[in-house]
Amino acid sequence: MPLSVNLSSIINYIGITLVLHSTYSCLQHREKAITEFEVDVGTYQPPLDVIIEVLLGFCLCLFGQLMAVGPFLEVRATAASKKELMAPPHRTRDFDIYVTRGKVLAMAREKLKGL
Repeated sequence: MPLSVNLSSIINYIGITLVLHSTYSCLQHREKAITEFEVDVGTYQPPLDVIIEVLLGFCLCLFGQLMAVGPFLEVRATAASKKELMAPPHRTRDFDIYVTRGKVLAMAREKLKGL
């Protein structure tokens, strides 16, 4: 099966690569800050370039996915309201069957009395 590469998949791959690279950069910078500068783990904040890289990667992934799905279709509210929704007769819904513990115990007592 040939691998089809289009613009949306290329944008997705670039976005994923940016997110993964920013993750590695953030972990590397965090380790360096903790060991060299004695920064407390709870007060550490990643550098601005890592945050920008994550946001850019996320936006590229989002844009690539939106390109991949194609054009958006119109939703018509009037057509949906005219159609009546019904469950098929061969299917039962669980919440329509009312069997409680009291009813089950009463049926069990009746069976025991019948023996």
